[in-house]
Amino acid sequence: MPEHTNAKVENSHDLRVSKHVLNEVLERSSKKALRATAEPTNGGALPLASSTTWVYSCDDEDWLIEKTLEGVFCSPYAFQAWPASGAYLEALSELSGSVCDAGKSLWDIGAGIGSIALPLAGAGYNVVAFDLDPYALALCQKAAITQGLKIRTQVHDLLSNMNSKMSAASITTLQGSGDKERDPGHLLFCDMFYDEVLADACGELARDALEKGLGISWANPGRVAFSAFMRPILNFLRYKGGAHGFYLIEDDIIYEGVKVSLGWLTKTKNLSLQSERKNEVELS
Repeated sequence: MPEHTNAKVENSHDLRVSKHVLNEVLERSSKKALRATAEPTNGGALPLASSTTWVYSCDDEDWLIEKTLEGVFCSPYAFQAWPASGAYLEALSELSGSVCDAGKSLWDIGAGIGSIALPLAGAGYNVVAFDLDPYALALCQKAAITQGLKIRTQVHDLLSNMNSKMSAASITTLQGSGDKERDPGHLLFCDMFYDEVLADACGELARDALEKGLGISWANPGRVAFSAFMRPILNFLRYKGGAHGFYLIEDDIIYEGVKVSLGWLTKTKNLSLQSERKNEVELS
């Protein structure tokens, strides 16, 4: 029977992981600083973007793949900070306003080691980090504790509730009951579009969020399945009369040599632009 530890952060769901495996990951990981290169705007969407937050990033790909094949990890890709995360922070530092309404949570879907969740928590957002892999979230939690950040985590498989119509988890199934501090105001999907089934599941969850009047955002570094993510969203906006009152911001950023397309859909115009290269559209 392997020894277990509960990697825990205040008000977070406990993660039951093997202490031995977690220590192995930590030994193979290094602290990677996360900071947008653009100067943040005063009172902006990411007011602390100029301060450095870091994550535990494991770059031993062969070992991660080996452990994934052994069934220890769910994916070898959850343990690194990818360019899409940095691009999202870069773009957010140039927006003024708030991505998420006060008193609501920002849900980071597929948060991994927390390369977006941790900087957002450092900027004062109430963040709930979701991921399939408990070890990636354990690294996120440990980094949060070390840096004095408050973050909630939850292990969840978006595909676990799928039915024959490929309907993914809803806001209700992820939220649970009786936890008002987890009430979502905005859902973020960063680099979740490399598989069509997963991208479709994310799109269905995003559509459910829009139907409830919540905001969503995304960061896509050219993944082939991005259209599967956008399909349920566009169906809602075009064919169900859902576009009324939503406000769209789009942006493209080259980050670490990778072109990343970003978008924000919010019910109210609570974000404003600081860069001429962005596009803004009020949907009707």
